Amino acid sequence: MIIFIMWAVAAAALAIGGATAREFLTSDHWNQKETGIAVSILAVGYGVIGRALATILSSAGLSPDDVSDASVGAGLLGFLGFFVAAILAYIKVLPRGKMESLG
Repeated sequence: MIIFIMWAVAAAALAIGGATAREFLTSDHWNQKETGIAVSILAVGYGVIGRALATILSSAGLSPDDVSDASVGAGLLGFLGFFVAAILAYIKVLPRGKMESLG
């Protein structure tokens, strides 16, 4: 049940991030705020996928009594790894943000 909830949260984050990015792609350029918003939402989605995968892999083959805190730690490391990897990938792929004028 917990894994299903993680997949649902990841799907929601990726859907919202994808809609946000699609709207921003219609512009000629991306501002810094727009890039940060889209990248953050999408990276959270991938981070949750990483957490679900790490939790599954760390507890696979174990009985419910044998599962320890190590699966929680592996899940958090999975989240962090996928989150950072997604941010780095989107930094390379998306157009560079332009400075905004304040006047």
